[in-house]
Amino acid sequence: MLLNNWQKPTMGWTKINVDHSLSRCGSRAAIGGVARGPNDD
Repeated sequence: MLLNNWQKPTMGWTKINVDHSLSRCGSRAAIGGVARGPNDD
């Protein structure tokens, strides 16, 4: 796995990253995400 390898999208594009978590008994779940464009630092 590479760390710190994220690159900004080119002009006109947006990158969307999502992740999720689920408890072992299946009673709780969570999801989160972030969207970044070429001008985000």
